[in-house]
Amino acid sequence: MEFRYIGGTKVSAVGLGTWQFSDSWGVTNYEMAKSIVERALNLDINLFDTAAV
Repeated sequence: MEFRYIGGTKVSAVGLGTWQFSDSWGVTNYEMAKSIVERALNLDINLFDTAAV
């Protein structure tokens, strides 16, 4: 995984958007969301966008 610095914090070059894990678009499959986050962490992704925009 490549990393970049944002404001002095080392973050992965690839991030994971998590807005779709909310109930805004219907019922959330929490087990699937957990599996996706765990996979991202296993790939050294440490940048998670949680903004509800």
